Amino acid sequence: MYKSVYVKTHECYAKGIDCNEFYFSNVDIEDEANFLTLYDRDGTLAFKCRVTDIERFAKMQD
Repeated sequence: MYKSVYVKTHECYAKGIDCNEFYFSNVDIEDEANFLTLYDRDGTLAFKCRVTDIERFAKMQD
């Protein structure tokens, strides 16, 4: 089921990205093997992060 979610990581690990807060809409959520993975409706990887690197995670009400 597709949801809108908010993810805040402890710090940013990607070069060129200054923000550690992310909003996604209409994504499919997978939580397995200590990773949170989000996919767009077309199956494209939208976000992947270790669960231990996440400070806050919230599913938004649509």
